Amino acid sequence: KKRRVQIDLSESQFEKLNELMKAIGCLTKKELFNNALSLLYWAAKETRAGNKIAAINKKRKTFRELLLPCLDELREESEQKVKR
Repeated sequence: KKRRVQIDLSESQFEKLNELMKAIGCLTKKELFNNALSLLYWAAKETRAGNKIAAINKKRKTFRELLLPCLDELREESEQKVKR
């Protein structure tokens, strides 16, 4: 059974959505949503396992951790498990 999802976006959010779709080659909003959902599911799974999600720049030998408020609780749960 399929379910419908509807969201309201500001004009600037809608423009960013369309720019992102074009940049990554998504032809439909459903395709974009499915990709975003897959990425967020993976990030949640890795965070729950105690791993960090980061962009790594091998040339500069630096990394930037992805910090999303929606992953904060999972990060805290993971840190509590390590302390036990």
